[in-house]
Amino acid sequence: VWIVVKNRVYDCTEYLDLHPGGVDSIVLNAGADATEDFVAIHSAKATKMLEKYYIGDLDMGSTGTAAKTVVDELTDAQGRRLALNPKKKLPFRLQNK
Repeated sequence: VWIVVKNRVYDCTEYLDLHPGGVDSIVLNAGADATEDFVAIHSAKATKMLEKYYIGDLDMGSTGTAAKTVVDELTDAQGRRLALNPKKKLPFRLQNK
């Protein structure tokens, strides 16, 4: 399971069962930029621990729109766009309290 934090790629596979937040919190961000989620809840100690799993830098020159389009427009078997995409977070404005 690879994640990206600050344009650095980490293979967290061997850490999955050890993660205090559980496997799902890492797998949810697998193959994606996890920077926002990681920075929001992890300490400096956790950031240092992450370095053990560093495998390289993200190649920003090879990122294209084809993969982004697939993630942005998930569809069901009938071709209808799905409202919830587990690989993409969409901000929503609170309508009222």
